Amino acid sequence: FDILDEDARIYYTGSQFVSTASSSSSSATVTLSATVRDITAETGDAAYDPLAGDIRNARVFFKINETNQQFGPFTPGLVNAADLKTGTVTTNITLDIGASDSKQFTLSMWVEGYYTRNASTDNEVITISKPIGDFITGGGYIITSNVTGLIAPKQGVKNNFGFNVKY
Repeated sequence: FDILDEDARIYYTGSQFVSTASSSSSSATVTLSATVRDITAETGDAAYDPLAGDIRNARVFFKINETNQQFGPFTPGLVNAADLKTGTVTTNITLDIGASDSKQFTLSMWVEGYYTRNASTDNEVITISKPIGDFITGGGYIITSNVTGLIAPKQGVKNNFGFNVKY
């Protein structure tokens, strides 16, 4: 018989918006953090199976797509010592926006080891901005519902957005 990796789900819990230290600096420290869960902790997921693993056997990776920087592997620490299904990983990285006042980066996350998960739907957008006057920026995500249109997204998936406005 075949031995298969456990399914996992990963959720970004780190910084989505970070300012540089001053209006003349171009780099910022970004805290990347994710919660990773064994599929048995996900009620209602189509991939659910009743056989739980130990999430500490997972290995989590982060990648900044625009710069091709990869970080990891990270071993999840348990959120609750009595629950082997849910863990978390955290690391700090430095990103540089160069001469821009603000820049967005796409973060990919995936899980390997005794677990597997690699889905672009888990990607996040991180915005880094200089703290300057006459300038606003922001972003986030929405979970799609009641989708329509010529090129409609899938129902119930995360769609990231960001904006920059300069006077």
